[in-house]
Amino acid sequence: MYGVYTNYESDHTGLFDVFACSDMLSTEMSEDFKTVHIEPGKYLVFGAQGEMPQAVIDLWGEVWGHFSAPDCPHERAYTTDFEHYASPNEVKIAISIK
Repeated sequence: MYGVYTNYESDHTGLFDVFACSDMLSTEMSEDFKTVHIEPGKYLVFGAQGEMPQAVIDLWGEVWGHFSAPDCPHERAYTTDFEHYASPNEVKIAISIK
């Protein structure tokens, strides 16, 4: 399972789209489903394990803390970011960077 953040209007304060996704292709999918592409590029990946949803909530706090630090060596690109739920208790967040 993936959560994909894309079509950023500007940055995290502007509008953006969020999609719940799967990497499974199925001929039985509804016509209402859309294909979502993750933009190629550089990503900074954060990871956590633990009980959901608290593990992903805490991990987003770590992401925000990293990018709001005055000495942060990375700049967000605001192209495509995503959460990857690798198992029921493991999540990775990939943030596009310049």
